[in-house]
Amino acid sequence: MHLFYTPDIETDIYVLSEEESKHAVRVLRLTESDSVQLTDGKGNWFEAQIMDAHPKRCSLQIQSKIVEYGKRSFYTHIAVAPTKNCIAIFRNAEM
Repeated sequence: MHLFYTPDIETDIYVLSEEESKHAVRVLRLTESDSVQLTDGKGNWFEAQIMDAHPKRCSLQIQSKIVEYGKRSFYTHIAVAPTKNCIAIFRNAEM
C-alpha cells in the first residue's frame, strides 16, 4: 500500500496535488482502480481508490475512513531528574 499525506481532505473525492499526482502515476506507476491510503495528520486514516490516474490531476474516491487511527488508551508521562550541574547553573542564575 502507498500512503499519502492529505491535510485538507474534506469530501469523498480528493484530488492529489500536481507533485503528488506525478509521483503516484509516473514513479509509483499507479493506475485506475489501484488502492492507496491517505492520512490527514490528525488521526484520521482513509482508504481510497484511484478514479483518474492523470500525472497532473490524480482523482481519488474515498472508500472508508477510520477516525482516531492508532490512538492509545493510555498517556505517557516523562519525569526528568536534574543533575548536580543543572542545580549549580540554576543557583548561579539566581544570584
